[in-house]
Amino acid sequence: AGHPQGAGVLQDLRYEYDPVGNVKCVRNDAEETRFWRNQQVEPENQYGYDSLYQLVSASGREKVNLGQQNRSFFPADSISCTRYLRTYTYDSGNNLSRIRHSAPGSGNCHTTDITISDRSNRAVLRSLAATPAEVEMHFGPGGEQLQLQPGQALAWTARRELLQVTPVEREGAQDDWEYYRYDARSQRVVKGSRRQTGSGTQTQRVVYLPGLELRTKSSGESLQTVVAGNVRLLHWESGKPEGLNNDGLRYSYDNLTGNCGLEVDEDGCIISAEEYYPYGGTSLWTGRGETEADDKTVRYSGKEQDATGLYYYGYRYYQPWAGRWTSADPAGAVDGLNLYRMCRNNPVTFRD
Repeated sequence: AGHPQGAGVLQDLRYEYDPVGNVKCVRNDAEETRFWRNQQVEPENQYGYDSLYQLVSASGREKVNLGQQNRSFFPADSISCTRYLRTYTYDSGNNLSRIRHSAPGSGNCHTTDITISDRSNRAVLRSLAATPAEVEMHFGPGGEQLQLQPGQALAWTARRELLQVTPVEREGAQDDWEYYRYDARSQRVVKGSRRQTGSGTQTQRVVYLPGLELRTKSSGESLQTVVAGNVRLLHWESGKPEGLNNDGLRYSYDNLTGNCGLEVDEDGCIISAEEYYPYGGTSLWTGRGETEADDKTVRYSGKEQDATGLYYYGYRYYQPWAGRWTSADPAGAVDGLNLYRMCRNNPVTFRD
């Protein structure tokens, strides 16, 4: 009674499975059907599999004119959605080799090709290696990937921990970079970044403590985030953005595979809602305000996405645009001989 948004269900996910337990359909009955250019856009995702139970097709909804692996925020009252279809191709070694995206209603159609080595399960985007023989040069001796995209270098420690990513390299000027530091158990404890903008150099730093994250920016913003399960409390020591409440609570609600889809405040009002493509990447992100939504740090699979686009999983980093890990599984062949594939190529049923 007295709820600002009235009585109603905020998230109601309904799952359908095939006889062996693969997710066939997910529908959010709390969302309404939308219409755009004579197209009926249902709030549901449908999935198809091959005989090895690898995901081969996925359909859902996305923001109109979203682009390729773009994460853009839109106010809830201005969102226009269209249907998309993604198809996935694998080689004989269970490596994802092609992602084809089609959204004819908006013209957002593109293909991501991945080149697989002819000597191992190592692979990179086609923009890095045109032939299988070129793939191995983009990996270190322990199987660590050395480049994300052309000009985006990865540096690693002797313990196979990602040390630094250089998203932008400049001649005669400072590079943009993001660095990471780890404790004795190889768990990340510090993240820092520097990037050049039109107004100068911007730096950020995050310190991870048990149940607490300390975030500082060169702009003067100092944020302390207290974490307890799916609840986060945001306290600004300085530089609080205008219009946000200090010490506000944020409750996260996820789905079967841990994707953080819904965030609400202490009054149960929606802060943001986000939907994802099966292998990662945001298909739809909306809410009541971009400034408030930008403080969301937990996303796909319940993990933090860095400025590089990589997701940090504790011992490895995941690249959603390629559906692969940046390094081999440190546990070895416990999940099969392919040490780079994500969730047995079935990320809508399993989670890492």
